[in-house]
Amino acid sequence: PGSADPVHVTKLPIHSPAGKEVRAIALSADGTELAVAAGGGKSYTIAVYSVTTGRLQHSWSATISSSADGTGPVADLSWVGDSTVGFAVIYTPMVREEVRTLNVNAAGTGLLADSRVVWSHDVPAPLVGHSQERTPPACGTPFLTGNGQAVVCAASSYSAPDKGLIAAWLRYPLATPTHVDVIGSVQQPKNVSSLNPTGIEWANPSGTAVIGAWNPSVITYPGGVKTTTTSNFNAFIKDGTVTPFPYVPNGTPVAW
Repeated sequence: PGSADPVHVTKLPIHSPAGKEVRAIALSADGTELAVAAGGGKSYTIAVYSVTTGRLQHSWSATISSSADGTGPVADLSWVGDSTVGFAVIYTPMVREEVRTLNVNAAGTGLLADSRVVWSHDVPAPLVGHSQERTPPACGTPFLTGNGQAVVCAASSYSAPDKGLIAAWLRYPLATPTHVDVIGSVQQPKNVSSLNPTGIEWANPSGTAVIGAWNPSVITYPGGVKTTTTSNFNAFIKDGTVTPFPYVPNGTPVAW
């Protein structure tokens, strides 16, 4: 505030793979390289570019089927230092997911063959009408933290005593993968019928603070016609405190 030049935008000379939709981007810790996840259908790629020249440094590809709802399976990029990219493979959203690491300096071009699994999550598929009632809670947008020691993700659950849905943001330490820490949570009003999706936009290097998103939907029947109203929220979440943003930026991938 008060600065004559508060924002400076520089266009990067980077061209994503032709014919492939960009799914996620992430900037290396030293700011010199940009990782880009792109793809569609069954063909997905992670490529690393020089920020200075825009030149492709290396790329890895895999053939992975999209989920039934059309969700792209390769997502949620992050960097651990300047040589390792973390990414999620979503086989079935909120049911079967894993987080992998890829050494960007190693030889090879196989995305799955040249990466390794550091965390996985496989929860029971939801029953019709009980999509929020699962133990352990299903996770969305699983990110590997910058220190490489934890995975953070978003979840939603049903609170029987309060008869309402809860949006929550969780941290799974890789050293104790069955243990989960709740970074923060938000109880929804009783008229909220679903939370689809909840997510994470950013995490600090240790995963103790995140920028989280949640999308409560309310179903009404004005004049006997079913109407669904969905709201979008973002917040900074740390130590159990959820501080909403005054407005929600929407629709553009960001490399924090």
